[in-house]
Amino acid sequence: MDLIFENKESMYRLAYTIVENDADAQDAVGDAIVKAFGNIQRLRKKTSAKSWLMQILVNSAHDIVRKKQVEIVEKQLDDTAVTEAFESDEMLPIVMELKEEFREIIILYYYEEFSVVGKSQEC
Repeated sequence: MDLIFENKESMYRLAYTIVENDADAQDAVGDAIVKAFGNIQRLRKKTSAKSWLMQILVNSAHDIVRKKQVEIVEKQLDDTAVTEAFESDEMLPIVMELKEEFREIIILYYYEEFSVVGKSQEC
């Protein structure tokens, strides 16, 4: 519990730099706290507790950003665009049969031209 209180401002500041708004930053911090408490048994060294907590926070913040990107893409596609896409793109029906998590990645990367950032480049 002290870990959270000692780092709450740092957590918020880091989350805000990733999600770029107050509400999502607060959500990311809250989500990270819940995940940290749920996985506290996985923390092996107390000396690395802060970095462990911050990594959970970074992952939570990036999850929020990814979800927002998907929501933006979904909002941009109206019924006409979807119909036209199915008619003109023979691969889209195949992509739509994939699990949602894979489908989102394929759509964002190949269709919407979002960039791919490797795990080592995020931090």
